[in-house]
Formats: sequence, C-alpha cells, structure tokens
Amino acid sequence: MEAIVQPEDYFMLSGIQHYAFCPRQWALIHIEQQWKENVLTTEGNDVHRLVDDPTFDETRGDKRTVRSMPLVSDRLGIRGIADMVEFCRQDTPSGETVLLEGREGH
Repeated sequence: MEAIVQPEDYFMLSGIQHYAFCPRQWALIHIEQQWKENVLTTEGNDVHRLVDDPTFDETRGDKRTVRSMPLVSDRLGIRGIADMVEFCRQDTPSGETVLLEGREGH
C-alpha cells in the first residue's frame, strides 16, 4: 500500500532553497531550530516586505508579473510561496508559458 502524503506535510520550497545553499544551514534552521538575525537577513526581510503583495498583478508587453504566488506540486510533494514570478510568452512548440523566479542571496 502506498502512503498518502498530505499537502501540509510537503517539503517547503524555502527549506529546499536553504538545503541547496548549505545543508548545515538547513539543519540549524529546520532541525535544531537555531536562527539568529544578522545584517544580511535583516536586509533580506526588508526587501521581502517590498515584494510581499499578493494583490500585485502587472502586465507589460509579453510579460506578466505577480507577487506572493502560492506554488504546489503534488507530484513532487513540495509547496511554498514565490516572492515574484514573471510569466513570459515564449515561442515554444507547445505554446506554454514559462515561469521564472528571481532570487538574490540565500
């Protein structure tokens, strides 16, 4: 019998990002629950506040930009919120929209 994973048990994208940057950082934050603010994290929080706006939805030419977009993949068992996503129309064979998330720092 295959186990069913509930969405609340999915891996958080922020945790995956922490692990990709530094497995030890991930362990400190997510297992040992040790975290200290520093200049870099404080600056990051300030920048995050600028883009944390789920009502932002802007289209310019072939590019649509949204902020605070929830993302979930049942197939991968992951979930999170993208700070900002750009939908860019591309000339692809399937005509699909390509999603991009820009992130600075870790």
